[in-house]
Amino acid sequence: MELLENLKEKLKQNLSESEYSLWIEPIEFKNFENNTLTLSFPNETFVKKFNKSYKNLLETYAKEILKTEITFSIIITPSLELESEPIQIPKIKHKKTFQEIKREKTTFDNAPNFKSQKELDTLINASDSKAQAQKKQKLPIQLELIPMPGKYGISKVSSFTTFDSRFFTYPTDKRLKSKVKIKFKYDDGKTQEYELYRGVMSFTDKGDGQLNTTHAKILLALIHFWQKQGCKYLDKEGFFSVINISMRDLSKQLDLKKSGQTYQWLFQKVKELYKLSNMLVFGDKGFGFSFITRMDVWNDKNDYGKTILNLSLHPFISKQLYERKAFLRNPEVYKIKNPIAFKFLICYDKKIFKGNSLKLSIKELAEDLQLESERTDNVVRTFKRAIKELNNYELSEKYILKVELIKENKKYFVIAERINKKLRINKIELKSSQGEFFL
Repeated sequence: MELLENLKEKLKQNLSESEYSLWIEPIEFKNFENNTLTLSFPNETFVKKFNKSYKNLLETYAKEILKTEITFSIIITPSLELESEPIQIPKIKHKKTFQEIKREKTTFDNAPNFKSQKELDTLINASDSKAQAQKKQKLPIQLELIPMPGKYGISKVSSFTTFDSRFFTYPTDKRLKSKVKIKFKYDDGKTQEYELYRGVMSFTDKGDGQLNTTHAKILLALIHFWQKQGCKYLDKEGFFSVINISMRDLSKQLDLKKSGQTYQWLFQKVKELYKLSNMLVFGDKGFGFSFITRMDVWNDKNDYGKTILNLSLHPFISKQLYERKAFLRNPEVYKIKNPIAFKFLICYDKKIFKGNSLKLSIKELAEDLQLESERTDNVVRTFKRAIKELNNYELSEKYILKVELIKENKKYFVIAERINKKLRINKIELKSSQGEFFL
């Protein structure tokens, strides 16, 4: 119907391409009868977003065209239930792409994430298009899962460069949104600074809450579980990392039984990873995304009613997992309890593991970890608590972490370095034999 097309075109003209693609394209404009416009939505999240950001706009456009008020009829058309058997896709012979050839390499590839800003922009646009096409087709998630190979094995791969400490605030931060600076590094060594808006999907959002270190730990636990399952991807083009996990197994992975947290609490946090957004801004363009792009939930009747989660990670992240570009060395980093110690690890782990001894002023540390207090004595007191958990942290099977706080010329510095576990044990044994070390 011409009216429906006109309304969609009006929205398209007045919204950014990424916002229109993300929030309007998945909505089906069904029909218009008796001044009632029927719209079909994929899920409740889209209905909430529509009522909050686009309903009044659409009413205005309709009034301009029809010269009368209209009402809306809302229909929710959920995605298809997961099939018990995967769809069989006929195999088509084709010339291997650059990414397929790269995936088959057996050597460790630790290059920066993106060759240029153009590559990053292209990935973002392609990711959004792929996600929308997937939603429109309503394909089951089991479509041609492929493993990530590599002689280093899945236990060596844990995280990714865009898993920057700045994506996540602290659990004590109750703001609905905030803005920080973040850098991406390219193959030529150049860096580009972006603005990161936490808690929003678009500039018009008022903010629904920010992701914090608790969410970050859950995300890392999900990725660790994804490794154990063989690093499965949805297909060869879209970089969708796929995880199937029960609430029981995820809780066990996070050791939540010891902390007394319930499945209900954990499920809420996973939902927030799916719903709460970040927006990267470069120039006049903004790219809003959530870490989990798809979340299906069902009960396994054959296994005592287990609640099963079927999750897809955003292609923006999955691409980096796919190419093994950056790593947190210890896959179980999410078991760190102190949020400042956790942020310290995801901020500096890679540098320390490479053998770079860090020496940071308290001011630099506070800026990198986004510590709220500007008073040096408060930062020192806070970080001393984090050091207790950081010291002797296992960076890998070979190295442990040593962190200390020193004072030079009335200024405080943090020194962090990796220590070879075997050498440390030998030194302890030597001191003990010489009567210099006592338990």
